[in-house]
Amino acid sequence: MSEGPKLYTNKPKKAQLKQFQEQHQKVKDFSSPSSSAMGTQSSAPPPQPPPKESFARRYKFLWPMLLAVNLAVGGKWFEE
Repeated sequence: MSEGPKLYTNKPKKAQLKQFQEQHQKVKDFSSPSSSAMGTQSSAPPPQPPPKESFARRYKFLWPMLLAVNLAVGGKWFEE
């Protein structure tokens, strides 16, 4: 049990990962069917991530429950 965890024994370094990704990207660029023979097409910019929703819209299912709990606690408080 003196050995380290086996998960990290063959973990590649960041430089190796970057090199592999660059090679993979080059192969992908060469085999891309969308590139024209004339070379008139330029590479399109990467797609933009969708805009983040606001907190209120992201948790819109939470507001009715929060209101119900608030009314229940308030009603119980005024009852006493």
